[in-house]
This record gives sequence, structure tokens and C-alpha cells, in this order.
Amino acid sequence: MEYRRRKTIIENLAALSPAQQDIGDEKIYRLVLREVTGLLTGMSVGRAAVYCGYPIPDAPYTSYGNATMIAPGIHIYALDMSGSVQWAKRMLEALAGKGGIFVSWRLSKASTFGGDVILLSLH
Repeated sequence: MEYRRRKTIIENLAALSPAQQDIGDEKIYRLVLREVTGLLTGMSVGRAAVYCGYPIPDAPYTSYGNATMIAPGIHIYALDMSGSVQWAKRMLEALAGKGGIFVSWRLSKASTFGGDVILLSLH
């Protein structure tokens, strides 16, 4: 299947650019590429997606909302990943200089971890 072939290529390319050990050394473009990779390789385009008519999250991802019955007694939470695919396309276009990326972030205490945490959003 074409998706599986492309997924393997994307995963192999992503493996060439692992995350920085020190988050302070991370570059936005690398973070964007990892997020896009996660989205594009974390979709199911199999039978359940065909039944729903759109790509849905694949394991280990999950979604919440109204369950869709795909067979008697079999329900799935079929979040439409089409919007995420469009988001990924916009992010890649922005990296190519054809748009912008809005980055928001918040630094908070993470007492459970004994440190701080940065929450980063890409729009």
C-alpha cells in the first residue's frame, strides 16, 4: 500500500534527526518536523478509516468523542485526522518559506517531576 511505503520513508528520515538531549539546543524546524512526522505516521488508513471515510488515529494514539459503530458491537472513537493532515501541510509549507508558524509557549512548575516544564503549541 502506498501509505505504508511513504510512512516507512518518513520514519527512516526522522530517525536521522533525533531530538536534542538538551531541550535548549532544539530548533523550531526540528520540533515541527517531529510533530508532522508523528501525525503523518500515526494514522490508520485501513478498514476502519475506509468505513469512516477519513484517516483516523492509529495505535498507540487514541481519541475522545462520540463512538462510531463499525460493526455490530464494535465501536471506535474515529477522530477525523483530515484537519491534522492539512495542519501538517501548512507547517511544512511554512518551513519551505511559504507561510508562517505561530508559536505559543508557557513555562510552568512541574512539582511531580521535581522541575519545570515548557508547554509549546504550534499554530
